[in-house]
Amino acid sequence: MYFLKDRQGVLSPYEGKLEDLAPAHAAEIEEAFEVSAYFVQELTWVPAGKKSKPPSKAAARVQPCIVELTSGTLSLEEINPGELREDAAKIYPIDKHLLRKFVPIKVSLGKSVPEKKSGAARKAATGAS
Repeated sequence: MYFLKDRQGVLSPYEGKLEDLAPAHAAEIEEAFEVSAYFVQELTWVPAGKKSKPPSKAAARVQPCIVELTSGTLSLEEINPGELREDAAKIYPIDKHLLRKFVPIKVSLGKSVPEKKSGAARKAATGAS
C-alpha cells in the first residue's frame, strides 16, 4: 500500500502499483510512501504484580510514520509507533520513501523507446530458468 503526497501537501492512500497511476494524476504527485503494516493501539490488562520498565532512551525508536488521526485526517510525522498516541487511530511506519526523478534512457537511432518489462518477462526473454 502507498500513501501519495501531492503538491499541496495532502496525503491520500493508494492501493496498486505506482506504474498504473494515470499520467495526469502522477504529474500531481510529489512523493510516495510505501507501507506494509500499521499499528493499532489497544488497551490491555496486565497482572498487578508486574511493573513496566521505564522506557530507556536507547529503546525509543523514532521513525517516519503516517498517522491516521481519529478525525480521519492523515499526517506525516516522526514518532515512535510503540508509544501511546491518544488522537491516533492507526500508525503506518514507512518502509520506503519514493521521490519522482527523471532517469535517462539511451535509445538507439531507428528504434522506439524501450518498454519496461517485469522480472518474469525479462527471464523469459533471456531464456534463463
